[in-house]
Parts: sequence; structure tokens; C-alpha cells
Amino acid sequence: MAKKATRRPTKTLTDPKKGEFYIPQANGLTVLAGKVAGAFAAWENSGGVIVDMCKAVQNLYRGKDIPDDDMEFLCDEVSRVRGWSAASAGKRKLECKAILRNYAQLPEAVERATKKKNVPFTAALALARMLGKGLTPNQAATAYIKGNAATKASPPASRTKEDAAKSIKIHVKRILEFTQYDRKFRSELRALCDEFGIEV
Repeated sequence: MAKKATRRPTKTLTDPKKGEFYIPQANGLTVLAGKVAGAFAAWENSGGVIVDMCKAVQNLYRGKDIPDDDMEFLCDEVSRVRGWSAASAGKRKLECKAILRNYAQLPEAVERATKKKNVPFTAALALARMLGKGLTPNQAATAYIKGNAATKASPPASRTKEDAAKSIKIHVKRILEFTQYDRKFRSELRALCDEFGIEV
């Protein structure tokens, strides 16, 4: 299980009423992290969950950038709640940050790109990454729609038996060139290739 977050939230933004900095309650960030974790849990059709989560972030940060300490706290807490392994946590936290950094514009991009709220998580993540590159919600939505159309129009070509055979030969050749494999193993591999008529 991922390590429990210990980082404390820091000063975040100016209270528009008082004109001074205030510190959000740690339990408030923990609740927010729970909403983010929920979006990651509902992988297949979590676009709507992500939109709701973005609104929750908006309520706390009001369009301001999320401070680094708060961002780390949120991502660590999401990792803990979701139980991400050490091997996967790094990649998943990057996805989490991509969404959180673009919380203010992501709902609009999702709506423009899909014309519906309940969309796959992957679509929301793709849009968040486009926004992170400086595209507007409209530009991100247009790029997403074009990309989807191109993918549907040009499906990847199926792999032929000849292609598979070439790939096998390349991999076998590489294995035979590595001396760390013992001689007996390489000898048996060569015999197997001979048996099936694979020239290496």
C-alpha cells in the first residue's frame, strides 16, 4: 500500500472578502483528495466524475493555481486511498497532476469535445494534457475530435504471419548474441529454430 501523505497544506490564495491569505483545513484537502480518487476509481465512465471533481477544486482554489505543497499532498493522498503500488504510483500521480493543474478549463473542454458529461477517463485525461500544453478548451476539444476521427478512419493494420516471423527471428538472434545466457540454453534454442525452419 502506498505511503500515507504527511505533507501539510500551505497558504494557498487570497480571500476575496478579507484580502488576506488563509490556510485551507487539512481535512478539506483530504475530502478533496477523496473526490479525486473517486474519479480514478470510475475509470470507464468517469468524465462526469472528473467534471464534478473539478468543480470541487474550483470551490477551494477559485481558479488559482494549486500550490506545489497542496498538489503533492493531494496526489500522495489519492495514491494512498487508491492503494497504488510503488511501481505504478509515479505514472498515476502524473495523470493526477495533469487533471488538477487544468481543473478550471477541463469541464468546458470535456463538454465541447464530447457534447456529453459521462465520458471515458482517458478522454478527460487527453484533454487535460492538451490544456497543459497551452491550448484553449475549444482548441483542445477540436484537436481531440480530429484525433478521434483520424483513429477511426485509419485503424492499425493487422499483423501478418510474415511480420510475426521476422519479429521472432530478430528477437531470437538477439538472444543468441547475448553471452550471459548459458551455452546449453542457446544450443537448445538453435535446435528449436532448426526444427521449425527458422533461419537465424
